[in-house]
Amino acid sequence: MSSRQMSYDSLKSIMKYTEVNKRIEMANGIPCMLTPDRVTAISIDKLILQSNMVTIDDTSYRFGIVRQNKNGPTPRRIQEANENGGLQQDIDEFGFFDSQSEIPNMETTEKEMLQLKGKLESIDIQLKYYTKSTGYRNQLIEESENILLTLTPILCRLDGVPSPFEPKIQLTTTKGLKKKVELVKYNKKLPQAMKYLTTKMFGKRRNTVRVRSLEIGSEQIQLPENLKLDVKELRIEGNVRPILDTLAPIIQNSDLDVFKCVSLKSEDLEVEAVRTARSLMIGYLSFGENWMTIFEKLENQKVHLETDLVGFSEENYSTLISHWIEVGKPIGTSYSFGIVLPDMIEGIKRSLMDRFGGFVIKRQNSNIVVDFEKKEGGLSPWLVSLKITE
Repeated sequence: MSSRQMSYDSLKSIMKYTEVNKRIEMANGIPCMLTPDRVTAISIDKLILQSNMVTIDDTSYRFGIVRQNKNGPTPRRIQEANENGGLQQDIDEFGFFDSQSEIPNMETTEKEMLQLKGKLESIDIQLKYYTKSTGYRNQLIEESENILLTLTPILCRLDGVPSPFEPKIQLTTTKGLKKKVELVKYNKKLPQAMKYLTTKMFGKRRNTVRVRSLEIGSEQIQLPENLKLDVKELRIEGNVRPILDTLAPIIQNSDLDVFKCVSLKSEDLEVEAVRTARSLMIGYLSFGENWMTIFEKLENQKVHLETDLVGFSEENYSTLISHWIEVGKPIGTSYSFGIVLPDMIEGIKRSLMDRFGGFVIKRQNSNIVVDFEKKEGGLSPWLVSLKITE
């Protein structure tokens, strides 16, 4: 075997046992490491994808837009935004957010300008009067500065001149207490910057990326073409259906161990990833749905509802148990519900006593056990558990 081949195999072995974030850094900083990285399988414990941030295990990469005054000191409000990672929305040449970039009605603009200038004049008068009240003067100066910041993009757009605050894209890499900041010219939008970063991390990989836990915090995620993920646990914050539609060509496996979501709509249960996950964990349910009927159709082995605000009446828990008996739900099935009101707990107990005579319902080869647990803190201080045991 040639020394060149041995060297290549050695590089692959190095990549295989290198911590993920360090491996990504090496692959993009050392040319000879790039190909061994792309052909060697990669595993991630926890991957979080948000609109402007990626977190891989214990390291986060966050984009933002920072600004500096080209003509003098940078106002405190802008400095504070810079220190917090920068703006999380794109801006135009005048300093407006892209969502504000449509040219407004001139009459409305002039009226707003007159109001703001009137406030500035009032502040100037007060500053001349309150010469010794340091605290109040500082408050007035800060208010004046904020008004000028609001006026600046309006005046720039009217005059057709760029904002005096020069923007740059900042990438902040954070691991524990360590923070690294990189600045580049603002020549691409934040989604483009995120796409560039994730392509550097995950682009052109020969193997499926194995991820134990994947969290999606935005519908606007930017990922490289042809990325393939094998995921065990999936958590979604936001609208479940559109995010899962986006992830459909990316996630290769449908056998999730756990699916978590902040809220759930009935239409979300039509998606295979939700319907077939072994464990389904829900923050709360949407209003206006017949959740009793929906829960009767669930096939997940374990279901947990963090807060039952709209889903079930006191009698529904007994009805659900009756349904389990009728269809022969298997041993190991376990549903739990966070309850807000103590009166609800008492109502559930009365319903169970009336229908089954207790909290353990015996079947031919198994039992359905209902437990009530008082929790410490949280929105739902009570937990009701329905379990099928031997």
